[in-house]
Amino acid sequence: MEIIMLNVDLNARPTFTETVEVHLDTVQRFRATFELPEDVDLDALTQQYGQPDPAAPWSAPGDKALLRRVWIGWQDVQDKKNKQTIEFSEGARDYLLSVVTIRAAVAKAFFDGIAGARRKN
Repeated sequence: MEIIMLNVDLNARPTFTETVEVHLDTVQRFRATFELPEDVDLDALTQQYGQPDPAAPWSAPGDKALLRRVWIGWQDVQDKKNKQTIEFSEGARDYLLSVVTIRAAVAKAFFDGIAGARRKN
C-alpha cells in the first residue's frame, strides 16, 4: 500500500465538500462546504444540546446549532423563480436550515463526510 503524506495547515481548520441530495418534489442536488470544528466546539455543543443525532436531524436543536457552526459555503443553489445563483450567506443558510428536508439532507452529508462514508481519491 502506498503511503501518502498528510498535508495540514496549522493556521486553518480543515474543510471538505459533499454533495447534498434533497428529496422535494424532485431529487435535487447541490454541493455544501463544511469546516471541521475543533473538539472544544463540539464538546460545548454536546454539553449544551446533547449528542447530535444524524438519524433525526429535525428533532434536536443541537443539530441546527452544529450545522450553523460547520456549514460555510455551497455551490449550485439557485432561486426557483428567476434561476439566479444564490450566494452563500448566514441568512440564506439559516433559511435552508428551517426547511426540514433540506436540513436533514445537509446533516446527512456532513455526518457522511466526517465518517468517511465516501472515500475520496
